Amino acid sequence: MDWLSILNIAFTAVLFGLAIWGYARNKYNVLLYIAIGYGLFFVAHLLVLVGLSVSLNLPLILIRVVGYIMTIIAVYILATKKKGWFEK
Repeated sequence: MDWLSILNIAFTAVLFGLAIWGYARNKYNVLLYIAIGYGLFFVAHLLVLVGLSVSLNLPLILIRVVGYIMTIIAVYILATKKKGWFEK
């Protein structure tokens, strides 16, 4: 049993769920970008856990790259917004 993959799946699932919940409540697009990124990380970790990482090496790389790009976009949006923009 690959405990690291299980731990990664658990953390990505929690982050995905929190981001979706936050988006559903507040409709901040940045939370949707975070949810997409961590959803992709969840899929990547799941593929590793079930043993498909060797046969799906290139798609796995692409999934992770897109996940990182979505997360980078979200952090960039948060970093460049004016102070107090997140408040209602």
